[in-house]
Amino acid sequence: MKILHVIPNMQSGGAEKMLVDIVEEMQLKKHHCEVAILTKTNNFFGEQLEKLNIPIYYGENSKVYTLKNIYFLMKIIKKNDYDVIHTHLFGPQIFTPIALKLAFKKIPLITTEHSTHNRRRENRFFFY
Repeated sequence: MKILHVIPNMQSGGAEKMLVDIVEEMQLKKHHCEVAILTKTNNFFGEQLEKLNIPIYYGENSKVYTLKNIYFLMKIIKKNDYDVIHTHLFGPQIFTPIALKLAFKKIPLITTEHSTHNRRRENRFFFY
């Protein structure tokens, strides 16, 4: 299975550490993983991914919340045949579905919030 993981950055945090652990375990199970990181700032765990020889795509922007990240993701999605795309945290949750539509690809999309509570859960807009 070929999986693209999308995350805002690889700073020192729980979601970032969990992504490294997931990708490492998936490699052991013979799944091919690639990681798209919206910005290279604070790249603490990115170095660990590089040691695992995981293909990594770094966004060229210093900001996570820029519409340019839609184009960045769309180019990656168009160029590759993924079986699944797994987004982590809010920025990728917004931009990846749009990039997927613009790439004219129908790929299952999985998302992980990585938080037990946030204000978005109270907003019905995010459930439709």
